[in-house]
Amino acid sequence: MLMRYPGVIKPGSRNNNMLLNMDIAPTVLQAAGVPIPADMQGESFLPLLKSTHEKGRSSLYYHYYENGEHAVSPHFGIKTKRYKLIRFYKRVESWEFYDLKKDPKEMHNLIHSRKYKKQITLHKRALMGLMQKYDDKEAQAIFNEPVPVL
Repeated sequence: MLMRYPGVIKPGSRNNNMLLNMDIAPTVLQAAGVPIPADMQGESFLPLLKSTHEKGRSSLYYHYYENGEHAVSPHFGIKTKRYKLIRFYKRVESWEFYDLKKDPKEMHNLIHSRKYKKQITLHKRALMGLMQKYDDKEAQAIFNEPVPVL
């Protein structure tokens, strides 16, 4: 994302905090001095632009609903700075887990790795928490459905 905000963002600067597209509206509202509605999803990232001491999001939640548009099965997941957990459904029924530090191109699915069992459990718990936070009932229903073992 590119932004120009004279007096707040230094030209040519870079911010590597994680953001979601739903964070744009609350940010613009806060910058304009307009109250952010309580029922609006997303979090203003204006504090991240004004201070290098702000932490921002520790994880991102997403849900891809399309079924056939890009030859990708619908899925939802969570991404942290180091890991990514994905639950595919409909055409493909599977879980995937990646260590993005060791495998940034997501080539080696670690979902059955004993070494990552603790991280997978933590990420599944965090994923469920985000699905509840964003009231994604469809994903919550799919989350516990059994996945065929290949």
